[in-house]
Amino acid sequence: MNKAAPPGYLGGALSQMCGSTRRVPDGEADEVPTHGISVGLRTIREARRCRPLLSGGGKKEALQRVATADGFTADWPATIVLECSDREILADGAAASL
Repeated sequence: MNKAAPPGYLGGALSQMCGSTRRVPDGEADEVPTHGISVGLRTIREARRCRPLLSGGGKKEALQRVATADGFTADWPATIVLECSDREILADGAAASL
């Protein structure tokens, strides 16, 4: 269920994370946040800084597409981070492996 974002936060919705999103290998789910903030393309485009984190082997294609794109393309929305002048795309070993 989405709720209004905290006061002072522009451009997002507070969402409760489902169990599959909160899974952790060692079972320490108590240490994983129960809520996250969902944002859209406009919020990302207007951000002063972008630091997306791509995690897991399922993000290999996303990392490759963003890393090789010349700019934002509507067919791959993740490329919106390229509109942010102060960006750093972070990836774990699984996402970055070839």
